[in-house]
Amino acid sequence: MLSFVFTKMLKHASITKIWMLLAGLVSASTSLFAQTVHFQFPVEGKFMTDYFIVNHVDHDTAKGKLRDYRCRTRTYDGHQGTDIVLKSFAAMDKGVNVLAAADGVVEFLKDSLYDRNKVSVISRGFGNYLGINHGNTVYAYYAHLKKGSLRVKLGDSVHAGDTIAQVGSSGNATDPHLHFEVYYNNALIDPFYGTCNLINSYWKLQLPYDTS
Repeated sequence: MLSFVFTKMLKHASITKIWMLLAGLVSASTSLFAQTVHFQFPVEGKFMTDYFIVNHVDHDTAKGKLRDYRCRTRTYDGHQGTDIVLKSFAAMDKGVNVLAAADGVVEFLKDSLYDRNKVSVISRGFGNYLGINHGNTVYAYYAHLKKGSLRVKLGDSVHAGDTIAQVGSSGNATDPHLHFEVYYNNALIDPFYGTCNLINSYWKLQLPYDTS
């Protein structure tokens, strides 16, 4: 069973051409996953109006080097998930629902921490979070949730689109956002397809690249 992960995953090549070759090899081994588990977007609302994608997975594990799935720099050093950010704390206070991205079972959760952090403190980690087993050795972590907003308990089954919590700013967070982090066979996965992540998109509908 996958345990809660804070450490860096195995290092990949930092040269773009080598990374693209490896990504192509990975695509064959992950094709079954892509065919059997497709995510819907895990935040309620309208893209580029109610929420924005600010950071993607960093595909270049060399210190100080950045590379997102499009071979650009919409990420930060060592980032392991997708950051879906609200416009303001006022929007957070109104309540923005976090949705189950696929069917699954709740296997990890925490719901007791302060949810209005504005300064990054790495040791705070995920803060309030849910860990859901989506089947086929796929796990997703939904992090930085609003305190007291969790709608599920350990062992609960969820269906894609179910409301499971609300967006907050708990843990290592500087603003209200959902950190969505995915693992397949214990390996970190970026669900977005692009030039520097040559695997099938794991989204039912992949959103366009956010340059706002």
